[in-house]
Amino acid sequence: MKKVLIIRGSAIGDIVECLPVASAIKNNFDEEFEIHWMVRRKFKKILEGNRFIDKILCYEDYKDL
Repeated sequence: MKKVLIIRGSAIGDIVECLPVASAIKNNFDEEFEIHWMVRRKFKKILEGNRFIDKILCYEDYKDL
């Protein structure tokens, strides 16, 4: 399985505009992809429940690494 990380957390409009990317990856490639999305914690709820996103990561959890 291949994994794809989408990093889009700067603004709500940017996140909404990029949502079709996740569905396009899942629907248009023969190989199985796991979609991970990195976002600021305050925007996490926008992505929760999206059937095309397998894992949501919060930027704040990783910024000090």
